[in-house]
Amino acid sequence: MKRLLLFALCMFSAPLLANPFVVSDPVDARATHCGVFMDTASKLVIAVTAQGTDKICKHDLAGIGAGSHTVRMTAMVVGDPVWGDQESPQSVPFTFVKPTSPTVAPAGIRLAP
Repeated sequence: MKRLLLFALCMFSAPLLANPFVVSDPVDARATHCGVFMDTASKLVIAVTAQGTDKICKHDLAGIGAGSHTVRMTAMVVGDPVWGDQESPQSVPFTFVKPTSPTVAPAGIRLAP
């Protein structure tokens, strides 16, 4: 029983430890994918994310380095049987700064009563 409780606690607390995401306002209901342009990297194609009855672009920022970053996004319809693939113009650039990690390590580590 304790293991089940621990497992349930871990499952519900995991989303609280998620990395930050870059998200968009709702996109066209026909959109199936989003194009993400991070800094100067090539376009990354991701599936749209359902948020209630809306669809949004949601990109995980795990693994990005410290410093200034710029993101642009597009909404995409992939595999339409009549019109084929379609893509919106790029969004207005969104710029943010990921802070650096602390540079001074803790000192004076000891046991205390």
